[in-house]
Amino acid sequence: MISAVLIYLIVGAIRSYSYDEKPVNLAFPCKRGVYAVFEGGNGKASSLMNYHYGGATHKGAGVNRSMKYAVDFPKLSIWGHDANGFLHKENEKYAIFNEVVYSPCDGQVYDVVDKWPNEIPGGNKAPYNVGNHIVIQSGDFLVLMGHLQKGSIQVKAGERVETGQPIAKVGNSGWTIQPHIHVQAIKMTRGSFWSAEGLPIYFDGKNAVKNTLFFKCP
Repeated sequence: MISAVLIYLIVGAIRSYSYDEKPVNLAFPCKRGVYAVFEGGNGKASSLMNYHYGGATHKGAGVNRSMKYAVDFPKLSIWGHDANGFLHKENEKYAIFNEVVYSPCDGQVYDVVDKWPNEIPGGNKAPYNVGNHIVIQSGDFLVLMGHLQKGSIQVKAGERVETGQPIAKVGNSGWTIQPHIHVQAIKMTRGSFWSAEGLPIYFDGKNAVKNTLFFKCP
């Protein structure tokens, strides 16, 4: 039985690298440092690799389809950790906190939310949402970036943005256990994009699956 479970998990992890839909290729939205994907890939194939699709909370809210391929990543310190210490309660201890977020694509700002305060890492009172976020329309799909820092967003709905343009800073707003960036690509559709189909994500031509490292120079 243990062997069967292990085989099931391994097969699912392998399948999480493949997609039915054509991936969206985005520019990585941060610079200067090493970033590690801790949730990413085909969530329908493996919740072990990407919990967004199979998570009970996301399913209950009816947003898991749009999050099928959502990517979460922190920044690593020079010691290979995401924070200066272990399970810190201070946002400033996390390497990614306050990092500049750059537009991952050319497009038009579709939606902006900038009202949520930073939560305490590991807290359990955060509202269920992706916190402060920016949604960019690029052709026939949307790109959402969440958990941004309140007051740091530099764009408004309707504005045009270009790839590499500074648009915000990383925070810890919304339903999150620690500072990180949440990115998801979504098919354009009528009605709420939260119930639309998610799209696979590549950053700079690289598959953004769990444990993938992105090395970014200034």
